[in-house]
Amino acid sequence: MKSKISELTLNTKAVQRHGVGLVRPECVLADPDGGLWISDARGGISHLDPDGQQRFIAQSMVGKAIENSMPNGLAMDVQGNLVVANMGLQRFEKMTRDGEVEVLFDRVDGEPIGLANFVLMDRNGLIWFTVSSRKPDFMSGFRHDVADGYIGVYDGETVRIVADNLAFPNEIRFDASEQFLYVAETTGKRIRRCKRLAENQLGAPENFGPENLGRGFPDGIAFDVEGNLWLAMVVAEKIVVILPDQSVATVLDAGHQMAIDEVENAFVDGSLERSQMAAAKGDVAPLTSSLAFGGADLKTLFVGNLAGDSIASISVPVPGLPMSHWR
Repeated sequence: MKSKISELTLNTKAVQRHGVGLVRPECVLADPDGGLWISDARGGISHLDPDGQQRFIAQSMVGKAIENSMPNGLAMDVQGNLVVANMGLQRFEKMTRDGEVEVLFDRVDGEPIGLANFVLMDRNGLIWFTVSSRKPDFMSGFRHDVADGYIGVYDGETVRIVADNLAFPNEIRFDASEQFLYVAETTGKRIRRCKRLAENQLGAPENFGPENLGRGFPDGIAFDVEGNLWLAMVVAEKIVVILPDQSVATVLDAGHQMAIDEVENAFVDGSLERSQMAAAKGDVAPLTSSLAFGGADLKTLFVGNLAGDSIASISVPVPGLPMSHWR
């Protein structure tokens, strides 16, 4: 039977907006009750109630504001706390719903972790995470000739690297059975997956889908219940889907072609600057970065971004795969 996704085109006129005044709302988590938790570069998390009420929760430690905090990837533990990949402070944290922060870890193998990007809870409560680069800043790691990122796992006591030398690893997701961990290698322009082995080790990465996804850079990923993997392609401003047979369907394209050309050329010759990426932002989710399924039936796709001040959403025909905090 042919998938509903293979010929799907999302209607950009049907996009809805959520939140106002958000700053770099890169990652979004959807609650079963209809609430949204959104990373916010003002140094905290913005929460939207199901009725649309908005609250910014500033991060603090022992009641004092945290400077230079920039939450990026988010997850939720079984107690309802937020687990945060703090890109600004290059560490991983646990944050209560009132904003109080506990540092989980900021070193691995005795060294600073590097550019903390994303965090994922599995069904057993383990924390899996990505560090995109060991370089000192974002753009020095965001290059076609750098592959020094890694995936790690944290069991509450020990931090271990389980896959290394990756090309700017970004969001990660387990499939429904948690047999494979999938990773967006952003500057590698591909999705790879690693088989989960005993004692929470990972096997060697293998490609899932094309060796090169083409224009743009895979950032956020999310599975639906049919095993389709949805991808946010930042700069290209696309949402594409890799089907279980590893074919690819583009379901939304909101990119500006001339600006994309400039980014692609600069990326190849090693001269890419943030301003060029910013100039490529689209109108649906400016610098499209992450995806999360939500709504009562998990048929609402929420889209995070790097350059807007709200979150976009659109209805899709296939429910998303529930994340660990939904189960």
